[in-house]
Amino acid sequence: MSALGGRLDGLTVLDLFAGSGALGLEALSRGAAHATFVEIARAGFKILEGNVGLLEAGGQTTVVKADAFKYVCRLEVGAFDLVLADPPYGRGPAAALLRHFSDVP
Repeated sequence: MSALGGRLDGLTVLDLFAGSGALGLEALSRGAAHATFVEIARAGFKILEGNVGLLEAGGQTTVVKADAFKYVCRLEVGAFDLVLADPPYGRGPAAALLRHFSDVP
């Protein structure tokens, strides 16, 4: 996140493979207007929901239990200002995700 600089005022953020939600929640703490979290693993999803509740960020978040690869295929171009992704190492074609976003005009 430090590579993004300081504030993210008003941005809409997509946090793929969200896990605990750390990346998207950090974006909110830096001024993002809304974060959508996508996580499919039951344990990660439960922790994510707990963290959103603990930080009382429910009004600024959407939490989606879904496969991140399938989720991004349904998105409209420009739906989010910033996409964060932390795919599991060695599982699934992370390169396919990068190709998907590189093909977006």
